[in-house]
Amino acid sequence: MNLKEKLERKEKIFATTLSYVEWPGIIKIFKNNALDFLMFDLEHGRFSMETAEKLIMMCNALEIPAIVRAADTEYFLLSKLFDIGAE
Repeated sequence: MNLKEKLERKEKIFATTLSYVEWPGIIKIFKNNALDFLMFDLEHGRFSMETAEKLIMMCNALEIPAIVRAADTEYFLLSKLFDIGAE
């Protein structure tokens, strides 16, 4: 069952927030722990846009929704995140 279906059914969901880990392999570890999504904190974390892109692309490859806390609400920042696959 995907994240949207779980939310619609008001089921428990499991996630974690990443702020500092920049190794894309961590995504596979989280996939094996059955998380429903991962959140990336670009506001308070130290991720560059390039690092965020690598991590989000890994999430997409492993079919894990990637939700991002953006550093700002400027259109060019948000559109870039959506373009690389953030939910």
